[in-house]
Amino acid sequence: MVTGPNGVTGHRTEAGHLLGADELWTASIDLAAWVSLVPGSRQELHTKRAQLVRLVDKSELAVLRESIRRDQIYTLQVRQGNGYLSPSELTARNRLAEIGFAFDTVDEFLLVDILPPRAVAVLETVLAAQTTPQTFESSALGSMIEDRAVGWFTRRMPWFGREIEVSVDGASAPQMQKTTRTIATLADDADLWQTGAAAFAAQELCPLYNESWREDTTPLDADEFAARLRLLSIHVGSDDGSFSLEFDDDDMFGGHSIHLDGSLNGTFTNAGI
Repeated sequence: MVTGPNGVTGHRTEAGHLLGADELWTASIDLAAWVSLVPGSRQELHTKRAQLVRLVDKSELAVLRESIRRDQIYTLQVRQGNGYLSPSELTARNRLAEIGFAFDTVDEFLLVDILPPRAVAVLETVLAAQTTPQTFESSALGSMIEDRAVGWFTRRMPWFGREIEVSVDGASAPQMQKTTRTIATLADDADLWQTGAAAFAAQELCPLYNESWREDTTPLDADEFAARLRLLSIHVGSDDGSFSLEFDDDDMFGGHSIHLDGSLNGTFTNAGI
């Protein structure tokens, strides 16, 4: 099995009561491809969306994260499963299916054991292709590199004498040309957008800082608050002119970054930490 671009994750599950446990987690990792090594079976390559899952306690989750890593090939003993649904969860799911609710189907394999590695040429080919960096050539920004963990294309660019990260969602080439042009538009008038975004963040968050976060320091006015913000990143996920900004908070909120959304029409929304 070839693991995907993200490592093992875990979420609390109701299934703990079945084993008399107070706290159990469903550990999972995405699979990019797999073949069956059962004697007599064809080594047919499967690339449909799939997950490897296992029911674990908290300490076992930590061990599994060390044992199974992203972008690797493993030989595993598995069995097909349904995601450790509790009886109530399974009943609810079946009732929804009966009335026509469509679930996003994912093949799930319950991990039984990690076996000694075996060479499988077709999986080596998949892994090599999967880990080869993908690039996108933006007419507005230049070359961008794929971040497979989040499905974005990113690069660094100058902003007021510093470098920031800019990114767009992976999509069709024409759409990505549009989303990168949004970033270029911001960069072409950086002073205007920096000033407007920082002023909006100050309007929304300066009162919160003065009331709950400043401790024994002197209260700030909106201009002083805005002057302390330094842009870290710009992300564009849609070709409608919208964007998201992330600022360094200069430790005003204990190191939390400040984020807000904006649009090329000049409006800003959703300032928060």
